[in-house]
Amino acid sequence: MVSIDRFQNGLSNYIDREILIKLPQWKAVAFGTAAALCIRQIPDIVKSIPDSIGIVKDGCIDVDAVAEELKKRMDNPVQIDIPVIGTMTIDRAEVDRLIDYMKR
Repeated sequence: MVSIDRFQNGLSNYIDREILIKLPQWKAVAFGTAAALCIRQIPDIVKSIPDSIGIVKDGCIDVDAVAEELKKRMDNPVQIDIPVIGTMTIDRAEVDRLIDYMKR
C-alpha cells in the first residue's frame, strides 16, 4: 500500500527518469506538461473508486494488487499509442519498475 502522494510522486519520477529522457526536448516538454496535469487529478480519481473494489484503503492504494492484476492480463508486451509521442511498449518488467518508483 502506498499513499496517494507517494503514488503521484512515484509516477512523476518514473515519467521523468524513464520516459522523458528518451524523447526529443519538445516532445518531453509537451508530454511532461500533459502528464503533470493528469497526475494532479489522481486524488480525485482515487476518491471515486468504490470501496468494494478493494484497492483503496485509508487513503492508500494497493499498488501490488493492481500490478499483479495488470501483469496477469499481459501475455505479451503491450503497445500504447500516445498522441504526439508515438508508440510505447510496456511489459511486465516495466510494470515492476513503475511500482518500484512508487514504493521508494
